[in-house]
Amino acid sequence: MAMGLESGCLRVQRGVVAALFVVLLFFAAHAGRGDVQIITDPAEWEAMVTGIEEFATTADNVVLADEVDSLPMDPNNAQLGPVLTFQAANTGLSRGFILEALQQDAGFTFNETEQGQVLMSFQDALSVGDVNNYEDDDWSLSLTDGSTMTAFSVEVRHTRFEDDETLTLYSDGVAIATFPLNELLDSDDTTAFLGIVSDEPFDAAFFDENSGSDDIAIADFRFAEAIIHINAKVDLKPETINLKSRGRYVTVYIELPGGYSVRDIVPESVVISGIGTDVIEPPLETVGPTNIGNRDRDRYADLMVKFSRRELIRLLKVTDRSITISGELKDGTTFSGTDKIRVKCKKCSKKTYKKLVKKHKKYQNKQRGKWK
Repeated sequence: MAMGLESGCLRVQRGVVAALFVVLLFFAAHAGRGDVQIITDPAEWEAMVTGIEEFATTADNVVLADEVDSLPMDPNNAQLGPVLTFQAANTGLSRGFILEALQQDAGFTFNETEQGQVLMSFQDALSVGDVNNYEDDDWSLSLTDGSTMTAFSVEVRHTRFEDDETLTLYSDGVAIATFPLNELLDSDDTTAFLGIVSDEPFDAAFFDENSGSDDIAIADFRFAEAIIHINAKVDLKPETINLKSRGRYVTVYIELPGGYSVRDIVPESVVISGIGTDVIEPPLETVGPTNIGNRDRDRYADLMVKFSRRELIRLLKVTDRSITISGELKDGTTFSGTDKIRVKCKKCSKKTYKKLVKKHKKYQNKQRGKWK
């Protein structure tokens, strides 16, 4: 974006999106059902979750299943049976889980080979039903001991998703979301990362494959919790900002909705992350004192934070109408809120404005040096 110059004031238009805004854009940009999303890029999924626990499908981990005593010296084509139960006490994860091959008489095979050839996509993976030519490779994963999750991922290898293949999530036996999978892979791609992020806890995932000739393998399960984002009420003072002002601070009062406490806000995380429709990267950080009170005397406490008025003015132009505040709670929950503002600069002559532009460019170049 180019630098905008209007009526004696300006703003830096930066090209890197602020981290909290990126998380929100991820939610808006991917296919999903209601408050449940399916993500096909591992980095994007990781940015939306917290507390990742990984179960890699290696030989050392596969033998942790209750049904598997040991693997042979040559683990290729090791048939493991239709059910694999992994207890949390054995895996070190916070959740136990069960894998099931759902077609009658089918089962899981570790390190499957094709006609004597070792395929990389089947190494350190569980093929579903293929050794005995069970081509309808349905499988499920369910948590044990009443556990739930709001985020989950798995690699599905050596596959091509077709028209009637789906992934369905369940919570206590009730389906909460179903994803058709045929549009998730390019025609030349044979490995898919399927990452789920849900606002609602779920405890099981069911993969429904058709009876086509492709043979799938599943690998590397990851369990996590979705990063929760809440809408905050923010009140910025003063509501009118004069670009010629020499005031020290701009003050912001933050309220959270019922069920959340401003005492859980990490004050150092609070930033100005957006001005108008533009995001600010790096965001503007707080300065000065903070305080918890109830300025508007309603039933909700508020957190008072302050920002440098001088630094904010350097980012403003007279057409700006809103400022967005973002932050984080101690448990990783993120929040944001927007307040309306009015920007004026009645005494900015053309001569003065040129000085402002020159001064701001110098500041901008100095900051770029800090950010590298």
